[in-house]
Amino acid sequence: MPSYQYLTTVADAANYASTQLIKKTIPLTDAVPWTNDCMQTELLDDACLFNNLVINNAQYNIGYALPADFIRVYKVYDSNGDDFSDYECDSANIWFDYGASVYTVRYYQIPPIVSNMSGTDNLPCHPLIANAVPYYYAYRFSSVDYPTDKDTSQRYGEFKMKVAFALDRMQKRMNRNIQVSSFR
Repeated sequence: MPSYQYLTTVADAANYASTQLIKKTIPLTDAVPWTNDCMQTELLDDACLFNNLVINNAQYNIGYALPADFIRVYKVYDSNGDDFSDYECDSANIWFDYGASVYTVRYYQIPPIVSNMSGTDNLPCHPLIANAVPYYYAYRFSSVDYPTDKDTSQRYGEFKMKVAFALDRMQKRMNRNIQVSSFR
């Protein structure tokens, strides 16, 4: 798959898996539930979907409820947009060590369920991760008839490798240090 081509919908991913990986048609009636299984059980925060929760006038040591789609905190920012690390959280609440401020909690979001059986729903993940989804379909296609077969294990390994590669690429982009030099 060319590096510039991003798969955006369930149908795109199913078509790629069908034509490029297994050379057999994957029906959308399989691809849609496999997408949900992939996002909800295999990827979760590795889907790299984020959302923000803004808490106004936060009070010291008061628990604030986290959204139902919360997986874990990515970062917390104070009212100046600076990183803020003086907080505690569990799976349901967050507490701040300082009050009377506005905090933005950027968190990993549980991928939403895909329900449109026409395959036109977007893959609920980062575009680089979406390119790994056809490999999950290929694994699931093989696992139906040959759950303990070596090829089935190999397909699962391909999927995991593609996810790891995408996460590595995203991490490198996030940690880039750009140096600007003067032309004087």
